[in-house]
Amino acid sequence: MKDSQSTPIPTGGEALALDALSKITTQLVAEQRRGRRWSVFFKSPVALYASAILVLSVASAWDSLWAMRAPHAAPGADRGGHRRQRRR
Repeated sequence: MKDSQSTPIPTGGEALALDALSKITTQLVAEQRRGRRWSVFFKSPVALYASAILVLSVASAWDSLWAMRAPHAAPGADRGGHRRQRRR
């Protein structure tokens, strides 16, 4: 009696087709891995370059950012203080 779960043994033409399909899928997986490696290889320097540009631009503008700040004054300091003066 034959099991319904058993797989049939491929014949000559089917064996060649399965072997070719297996080689194609193996090569496809290898190409995908290679592509991911190159993707990481190129994305890392680009990210580092962009970070360096950002840090350098903020560092060069840091002094001008502080220079743009207006001096702080207490509310009412131009009127001689914030308390109301009593009339005498």
